[in-house]
Amino acid sequence: ITSRTFVSRCQFDAGLYSEPMGIMNLLHSYRMAKSKGEFCRKECVSFTRLRHLHGTVESLRRRVANRLNVPMDFLEVEEPPLEAPHAKVTILRILQTWLFHDTMIELSKKKGLQASDDGTFTVELSGPSVESKHLLQVLDADRHPFQILNRVKITHSGSFIAGDAYQVDTTDYFRHFECRIVSYALENHIDVVVYYSSSSIHLFVSPAVWGESDSLQQFVAGAGIFKDAPIANDYVEVHSENRRGRRGRACAAWTQYPSNGAPLPAGHASSLLRFSSRQKKAKAKDFKKFFDQH
Repeated sequence: ITSRTFVSRCQFDAGLYSEPMGIMNLLHSYRMAKSKGEFCRKECVSFTRLRHLHGTVESLRRRVANRLNVPMDFLEVEEPPLEAPHAKVTILRILQTWLFHDTMIELSKKKGLQASDDGTFTVELSGPSVESKHLLQVLDADRHPFQILNRVKITHSGSFIAGDAYQVDTTDYFRHFECRIVSYALENHIDVVVYYSSSSIHLFVSPAVWGESDSLQQFVAGAGIFKDAPIANDYVEVHSENRRGRRGRACAAWTQYPSNGAPLPAGHASSLLRFSSRQKKAKAKDFKKFFDQH
């Protein structure tokens, strides 16, 4: 419903970027419609509200006609702004600015939208990351195509100290630690993960992000840290053996699936590219710092 309503507003705005003119276009189409109810259902507008608005417009037109001592038909809109020539639309804009300047919303020049060479606009957003599934709730993909070119950069960082239980076998500790940090990245749709210890550094990145980001590929190649090609690892969600109740659902943990050529099991599965290199801690910290700056 939200998507169809937004598309309807865009249709009646018709690129005029004017709420009053958009409403004029809507009222003209409503007045010309044979079935008012069918028109409102098709255009996703409230029949009751639009009927009241049309009645208010007719009342104002009658009062103005009486004041000017002219028939009401003289004040009938022959063509809506959607079909009007550019000169007439400009006159309407001047009248709006003159009569209703106190209700205008002015966009600050500092935050103004600048059109690119191809006529498109770039909108910078703050807050949680916006994905295609969110935009599809308000945009019709066929009538209003869009493309997400950049994502919000969110960085999670922290230091982890092994407990007494892992002091003897560091290999076992990092095996469990890597499982947990990969699970966290997959559950939260994190694009890139970097972690390092006193002797090694590891980088995880989704194949889709790696393939689409030339800058990331150039950065990793230019850093000179990873000499070997990345290893593609498959991961699947971990489920409890007990299929009843909450234990039967995924527990937010992911485990690496053996790379034996067998197809992935049914359910949620994902893949990550794993870069690894043995480096001293100072070298790894310099890479992490340089990575965060870019």
